[in-house]
Amino acid sequence: MFRLYKILILNIIFILLPNLSYSQNIDSLKTVLNSELDVIKRIEILEELANISLGKSPKQSVEFSKEILILANKNNLPNNKAIAYYILGKSYYYITEYDSAIISLKKSLQIYQQLDNKKKIGELYDKIGSCYYSGIANYTEAMKYYFKSLELSEQENDTIRIAYSLNNLGNIYFRLNKRDKALASYMKALEYASKTMDKKINGILLNNIGAEYANKKKYTKALEYNFKAVDIKKEMGGGVGLAATYISIGSLYKYQNNFEDALKYYNDAKKILETNINSYYSALVMNYMSAVYQEKKEYQTAIKYLNISLTLSEEISANTLSKNSYLALTKIYKELHNFEKAFFYNEKYSSLHDTIFSQESNKALNEMQVKYESAKKEKENETLKHENDLNELKIEKQKSRALILTIISILLFVLIILTVVLAIFIYNKYRYKQEINGILNDKNNQLELTNKKLAESENNLRELVATKDKFFSIIAHDLRSPLSSLSLVTEVLDQNLNDLDKQKTIYLISSINNAANNLLELVENLLHWARTQTGKITFEPNKINLTNIIKQNISLLGLNAEKKNITIKNNIEKSIFAFADINLITTVIRNLLTNAVKFTDENGIISFSMAETDNYYEIKITDNGLGISNDNLKQLFRIDIDTKQIGNSTEKGTGLGLILCKEFIEKNGGKINVKSELGIGSTFSFTVLKAN
Repeated sequence: MFRLYKILILNIIFILLPNLSYSQNIDSLKTVLNSELDVIKRIEILEELANISLGKSPKQSVEFSKEILILANKNNLPNNKAIAYYILGKSYYYITEYDSAIISLKKSLQIYQQLDNKKKIGELYDKIGSCYYSGIANYTEAMKYYFKSLELSEQENDTIRIAYSLNNLGNIYFRLNKRDKALASYMKALEYASKTMDKKINGILLNNIGAEYANKKKYTKALEYNFKAVDIKKEMGGGVGLAATYISIGSLYKYQNNFEDALKYYNDAKKILETNINSYYSALVMNYMSAVYQEKKEYQTAIKYLNISLTLSEEISANTLSKNSYLALTKIYKELHNFEKAFFYNEKYSSLHDTIFSQESNKALNEMQVKYESAKKEKENETLKHENDLNELKIEKQKSRALILTIISILLFVLIILTVVLAIFIYNKYRYKQEINGILNDKNNQLELTNKKLAESENNLRELVATKDKFFSIIAHDLRSPLSSLSLVTEVLDQNLNDLDKQKTIYLISSINNAANNLLELVENLLHWARTQTGKITFEPNKINLTNIIKQNISLLGLNAEKKNITIKNNIEKSIFAFADINLITTVIRNLLTNAVKFTDENGIISFSMAETDNYYEIKITDNGLGISNDNLKQLFRIDIDTKQIGNSTEKGTGLGLILCKEFIEKNGGKINVKSELGIGSTFSFTVLKAN
């Protein structure tokens, strides 16, 4: 809760820019750009266009910056070149291409260092630090650049820049959960900020300090600093920043169970947001007000505010807020003994929780990829250094050759008595040449070995990351949903069994049965998959009767099909014999038939058929169920893509069973294929060797 409070405080610094004249400014500047201009004037117009586009259309800003670079390079204008790289870096940051942003900003920094522009150097230290901090979460590198900015600001006695640098360092300590260091850094920053007229940094620091005292549960001190922030926000014109501070104050009163004052400040924030539209903060304050009414057991009022919050948060895809609202509704309806709605909102909560976790996993994977690419570039730089060393050795070799030729020319005029000396000298130089060539060969061999290891490391890393990501995603998401349902339903039965009518009891027992079946299927597939990854699956191919195996599985899954009134037809009349591992092939047929039943409508039809070539049988399992879209077809059988799909009767599939099928079929020397049309049905087929 305190972390959410701190994130709210950090968000206060963002201010909405006016949109009224953006298009007009762009169009008028482009008109001027199309006229006859000298180089300097053209660069000035392009710089203005790039800066205007930065917040609204950063991709367009990238193009303007590149045009400036071309002109600056062509006309040898280092200052404009530095500006272009600076804007380019900020543009890449806005479109989340953090690696490119860091490269561009470092190029700008290098030029400004040559020009000895200390103000720009300090700004760039901060910008690069921000890329590492909020872009790729590399707090070590971020801290290094923030300290450089602080050191330079202290040398220049730039009070405002010192305050910003100390605030940035406090934010890193906050992320690293070093809260005492974070508070100390914020307090020191406030000492400098209070000496300036910069209201923005003073407001930010007062909020941040208030958040740290709230974390320590020193609510009186936290309120003191937040009320000081209120005074500054009012001087700045109020608006969204003031509303956010009121929300923080309301939360502080709520933590102390002072619900009346909490509601007062939440309502103050709500009034401001009615004229200063901000959907996120409006959804947030409705959510917080609902929590107060829930504490007061005024459940209908709490539900009203939660529904408003949900509408707003869903409009802007604020998934974390929506998830919290679903959880709160689950608890309220449980208290009201409306178990159907409690179960409904718990399902919503679990589903959205899974979605958020998947997004965060993908983000973490992307951040890991960015870090990997950065490490790769550093490795490439190291390779370039090796190449430079080789070039220096080559130059040294060329100089040696020139020296030999000069000496030989001089010695031609020397007396024959010195011939022996000359021969000895040439021999020595020859040995030196051979040593240089040997060094060159060693360096080349080292370079080739380094490149080979780098390629192998890249492939291994990608495979390991994909496997790890899928494994943890399955465990974290797919185990959680059925277990959550089991927990909720059994708790309801435990506490209210004597009060429930027969219809509700049957409904809850059916829910337990569905959750348990889903959990059992997932655990079985996980066990099979784990054995394949650890090499513990035994592979013993023999002559097997495919027709009997198909009949056995139809009989085994017949009850599940009967529940949905699904007809399973076996069009393979004769006995066919294959050469394969009976356990692996049985698992494949059972998985494919289970999926067909799961994703086929009631009263549907599933059929088995067979085709054959000289060496293979092709077994086909066809259904007239949901079907699969073209986009999802491309993602089947891939471990690095989440292919979870919801079937009929809210049955869920994880995609792990299909991955097992693919591995088992390929282990038996065959191939698996799928053809499907959305709304028409699917045909899964696999090939297996004929028995001799």
